[in-house]
Amino acid sequence: MDLDNRSPESDTHGHFTAVDDPALTPTLPYAISNGGVIVGFGFNHAGDARGWLLQARQFSPIDDPRGAEGTFAINIDELGDTVVGYYVDRHGVVHGFVVRI
Repeated sequence: MDLDNRSPESDTHGHFTAVDDPALTPTLPYAISNGGVIVGFGFNHAGDARGWLLQARQFSPIDDPRGAEGTFAINIDELGDTVVGYYVDRHGVVHGFVVRI
């Protein structure tokens, strides 16, 4: 899955680029590292939340295997190698996670 090839829309403050993973609706970016690695989450066709990482125009999933009810990637460190977030287990209990990528 990669970013679309549309030209960025521009305004007087910079450029806007669509961040759309075709497998998730909506695609919600939450954080960006100093090197431009973006993390976030979205919802698949079944309505399950799935975390993702976008690097070099390629989406990669971030799904905790215990996250039966969803995984939410919500922050990344400035180096772009550690992601934090939370997942919801099959009992509806929320748990935090840290993953090195």
